Amino acid sequence: MNDSLKELIELLKINRKKSFWAKEQSVQNMAEELISEVKEFEEALTSGNKEHLKHELGDILMDLLHILLICEEQGYFTSKEAVQEIVERLKWRKPFLVDGSEIKNKEEEYKIWNARKAAEQRPEEQE
Repeated sequence: MNDSLKELIELLKINRKKSFWAKEQSVQNMAEELISEVKEFEEALTSGNKEHLKHELGDILMDLLHILLICEEQGYFTSKEAVQEIVERLKWRKPFLVDGSEIKNKEEEYKIWNARKAAEQRPEEQE
């Protein structure tokens, strides 16, 4: 998957340079496109059609990466920063994934997740 993901990102970068449509896209209209794709994903999920589901997940991934590239181009943050932030947040909210500890059940997992999430300072609260 790693090579395919790299290839997709490279194609999207080329697309941003060569495609008239892609050059005109903003975070806002790509967010609208993403919402549309998520709705199509829900339809595919309901239908139980695995090929349709795969297709729509691919569209969602492509739109997310496109948004990420636009954010990077506009200087909001780098792709690496965005990915690293979610990696660190996941490690923080689920420490048992990385610290060797074990959880007993789903309830304990929820308790840890909710306590850690509540302890976080939201980005909108930092301004």
